[in-house]
Parts: sequence; structure tokens; C-alpha cells
Amino acid sequence: MTGGEVYRGLTAASLRGAYIYADFGSGRVWALSYDGANPPTNTLVVEAPFLISSFGLDRDGELYIMQWDAAGGIHRLDQTQLSAGVYSYSLTRVFDIYSPAYGTDLQHAGDGTNRLFAVEQAGIIRVLTPGT
Repeated sequence: MTGGEVYRGLTAASLRGAYIYADFGSGRVWALSYDGANPPTNTLVVEAPFLISSFGLDRDGELYIMQWDAAGGIHRLDQTQLSAGVYSYSLTRVFDIYSPAYGTDLQHAGDGTNRLFAVEQAGIIRVLTPGT
């Protein structure tokens, strides 16, 4: 299992407040929700066609998923409304990472910006700004 994050963004608003996590090997991403009264629910959100090594949040609470394989990359979780209360989810590749063997952690820069950073290879840290 790859530990995740509590989703706080607006892009996939139906998942707000859910703990999003994944299975490293299968690429399955789940949302664990609890309303405080009923038993927790665990819902399969999306199946990524790659290994998932890490999660990160930007300052707006949007969720990013780190791809760990030869192609590398960072993907944003997106939502499409199919009908009232029915949604589908997808992953949109937003960054390429040179060497996923080192790119095993994705962190918010913590400096009041929307930047994330990832380690590409020994001694190289790449700063990423969503939307650029």
C-alpha cells in the first residue's frame, strides 16, 4: 500500500474529506470516507496503469500522484460528473520526472506558493509549479 492524503481540493469535490490512498503494485486508487455516524466506506476511484509511489498536495488541496516506472511522472486526480451524484475519475499527467527510481517522494514546497518538488536523481531536486 502507498499511504495517501486527505483530499481538500475542488477539482474532485465529491472526494473532499476522503483519505485517498493506493496499492503500489496494482495502481488501484481508493477513497476511504467516514461521516462520523455510519461505517466507513472504501471506494475504488481509478486504476492507474503504473506503479504509485507517493502522493502530494498543493496549497489548494489538489492531489498529485507520483508514477514510479520507466516513464516516470506526476499526475493530477480529476473528476467528471456523469449524472446527478455519479462521477468518474481520471489521472492527468502534469509533469515528467527524469528518473523515477529516485522520484519516490512528492512534497509541497511549504513556502506559500503552489510549488511541489521531487527528487529526480541523487543530488537533483526538481521544483514543479502546476499550471506552468
